[in-house]
Amino acid sequence: MILKYTMGRTGGRQKRERSSFEIQLKKDILSKKRNDGTPYSEKSVDTFVNNIVKISSSFLGKAEIMVNLKWLEDAKKIIKWLDTTNTRQGYPYSIQSKLSIYQSIIVCMNTMGYGEEYLSPYWTERDMLRGKKDVAVANKESFDTQTAKNQKAVLDEVSKEDIFDLIHKLEQESFNEGGEIINRKRLMIATILQIHTEFPFRNDLADMKVITEDGYKKLVETGDDKLFNWLVIWGQDGYKFVLNKFKTQRKYGMIVGEVENKKTISLLNLWLARAQQGEYLFSKDEEAPLTRNNISVLLSTETKKYMNHPISTTILAKVFNEAEGSYTEMTAEKLSKIKKQAYLRGHNVLTRITHYTSRH
Repeated sequence: MILKYTMGRTGGRQKRERSSFEIQLKKDILSKKRNDGTPYSEKSVDTFVNNIVKISSSFLGKAEIMVNLKWLEDAKKIIKWLDTTNTRQGYPYSIQSKLSIYQSIIVCMNTMGYGEEYLSPYWTERDMLRGKKDVAVANKESFDTQTAKNQKAVLDEVSKEDIFDLIHKLEQESFNEGGEIINRKRLMIATILQIHTEFPFRNDLADMKVITEDGYKKLVETGDDKLFNWLVIWGQDGYKFVLNKFKTQRKYGMIVGEVENKKTISLLNLWLARAQQGEYLFSKDEEAPLTRNNISVLLSTETKKYMNHPISTTILAKVFNEAEGSYTEMTAEKLSKIKKQAYLRGHNVLTRITHYTSRH
């Protein structure tokens, strides 16, 4: 299900029509390969082209359509603009945003046949920013994005105990004194939060289906298991999460995680027995599955009511990160837990340690 958002006074934001140059540029990049011989993903190419289009409006005429990349030939002008201009939200461009834009410029110009003479200034800026980023990671600093600053503000005030208390409260408020369910949404949020205390998923619970062990094995035989993410009911009282659709699936293929936490198992038992509807693990009352955006909005709006802060799946991944604490005191057991969390998130151990610590 795709939600369509409209703006009351304008009748909704119209989808911008791509120019023929944009369409051709995307095709050309898709036909090329990275330096290591692997192709670019369609999502990456969309990012490259979209970045170029976004900044082009500052260098082309008001009604001018981009038909080439000649406006990027003056690298000094572009670099100065990125260093002195604010985003639409009024903030300076962050290291991460600049890196993304410079990489987009390099890939697009290279695809159009531009050589070292034009690319060299952009290479220099990109490499310098990568160095700054590496230093920030080594010093365990947040990148200078507004999102990172907002997350740190939440992490400074939210602890594991706060999340566990909220889960307990939501579970209690889901039933009346007679044990009848009176608020399905609160039980759903409690269950989602509990899962994220054990599994550092992104919004991967969206569009997730529930299936028995035998049913899943039959799908594996036909190959249809790859079509969805699954909660597999395993044995008498066990569960496994199987992710086929996630951000880094091209690199990691599939993620399988067995539910080991007793509280997670208990809440899953309760949710499935009393409130789950249809074939999807989490759904709206009409049995339509929650989308990734639904989960994001649901968590943010509902947790803010209780904690005065919106809690996202990214925040949860940082709060429950096993990599917290002194790295010099890393034990074999702790490293094993970090490796498991990194695997379940779909990234490497270094990323787990450097990007997902709360940095109090």
